[in-house]
Amino acid sequence: MNIKEEIEKIPPIFEEIDRPKMIEYLHNTKKNLLDIKKNAGKGIKLYSSLKKLGEKGNKEKENYTKILKKISKLQYEIEVNITWKLVYDCIAPMNYVIRREMFCHEDVFEEEVCKVATNGRAMMLNIIKCVDILLPLVEETVCNIQ
Repeated sequence: MNIKEEIEKIPPIFEEIDRPKMIEYLHNTKKNLLDIKKNAGKGIKLYSSLKKLGEKGNKEKENYTKILKKISKLQYEIEVNITWKLVYDCIAPMNYVIRREMFCHEDVFEEEVCKVATNGRAMMLNIIKCVDILLPLVEETVCNIQ
């Protein structure tokens, strides 16, 4: 049995017509990772603002709602990024721990807000760390594909 001949018999996963699309996707991986990192930085600021509201004991629900809407929009922007799956797969175990705590309710609303803000901020920091780890790998590999 000639292994080389057998491998050559396997049909390609992508047709030649798909090659430019795939190369474009791979070349955009770095840009997409940087976009995720930028949005995670914005998320840290939003979660910090949320925590400050909780620590001050602010009773105005409208203030919380404004920040939470911005956080929701930002999370959506991160999650629709085509490269998000790559990052998410790296942080999935940590994400599980943080999300699990979201169902633990505090007796005082402000304490619960602070806990959500702390966990959200931790999530954003870990997204940034993950991107920082992935960027050199992407630059060495997929960015150089011709």
